[in-house]
Amino acid sequence: MERNIRRTLRDNGLEPTSILTALGETRSLISGLLPVAALFPGRFKPNDVDIYCPEEEEGYMLHILQNRMGFHLHKGVDVRYPKHSTITKIYWLTTKSAKVNLMVVKGNNAAIAIFQFHSTIVMNILCFHGLYCTYADLTLAGERLINSSYLHDGARAVKCIEKYEDRGFTFKKKLGDYERYADHECGENASCPTTVRTLHDGHSIFYPLKVHLTGGTRPAMATKYTSFDGKHSVVWSLGGPLCGLGTTYHSAFATSIELHNKTEEGGETDA
Repeated sequence: MERNIRRTLRDNGLEPTSILTALGETRSLISGLLPVAALFPGRFKPNDVDIYCPEEEEGYMLHILQNRMGFHLHKGVDVRYPKHSTITKIYWLTTKSAKVNLMVVKGNNAAIAIFQFHSTIVMNILCFHGLYCTYADLTLAGERLINSSYLHDGARAVKCIEKYEDRGFTFKKKLGDYERYADHECGENASCPTTVRTLHDGHSIFYPLKVHLTGGTRPAMATKYTSFDGKHSVVWSLGGPLCGLGTTYHSAFATSIELHNKTEEGGETDA
């Protein structure tokens, strides 16, 4: 997988070590289509790269992209995403071979924005020390579920759905609509949208990268992902109706939490 990740970064005009180091230094991450392209080599070709940066690191990330990596800043705009989104600003930057959308996320935890996306297929995180696939059982099988926040966002949801259906991914509103999950325990199965999840619950797949930052920072190399930046995790639920109980509805949410316990190896433990 490490080879896939590095090749995908290069194919999108990014020198792997440089961009991964930048992610680590600014507690930023890459999401959107690029991690999906790394998971499915040769099947996807992103038009650009989406980087998510906490607002307190906005200036430093712009400095790195422009002065260290040679990007040209075209413009930055305040944005009005749906009310459930924490994205406050987008910058467009390019080189001769790369196009980056720098998304500025409110607060100090950029990962929150990932769990406000339209569906599970794009709820993946490429951070400085690995790729984290939060709904691996669904994603790797070419299946996906919608975030209930988009169920009543007609045109926007349809556009997002069609984009991935054209690439061979099936779409369902409830986990039980997939035959293999017909008898799952709603609200308990890790793939169920009503289940409350965390980045450190052990129910996903983490593909580690051998990356070392400057200044002596040593990334966690555990096979079980705990924190994309060594400090923060996310608690979330995609919400929606309980399977088989259309009248019982759970609201989607995503919130940041801090991790405090350390292992002897320097990585984070479950909070």
